[in-house]
Amino acid sequence: NVKETGFGYLVPGLPLRSDLPLADGGACHVVAFEEKPARPRAEALVREGALWNSGIFIKTHPNSDQVSATVQS
Repeated sequence: NVKETGFGYLVPGLPLRSDLPLADGGACHVVAFEEKPARPRAEALVREGALWNSGIFIKTHPNSDQVSATVQS
């Protein structure tokens, strides 16, 4: 519930599974993304239930080791 302007925000949509809502640890579709909004917009997004974009990425591509090595160098 903190209004942070240094993060992007994800606006959640419908849950991917009807038996496991977002509030119970489920995943959902993303309706919109807003990159680093000004404070008034960040406050509105939090009131509307938007979530911070934490920037965590999961990868399974066959070349992921090569990509990681390239990014780290």
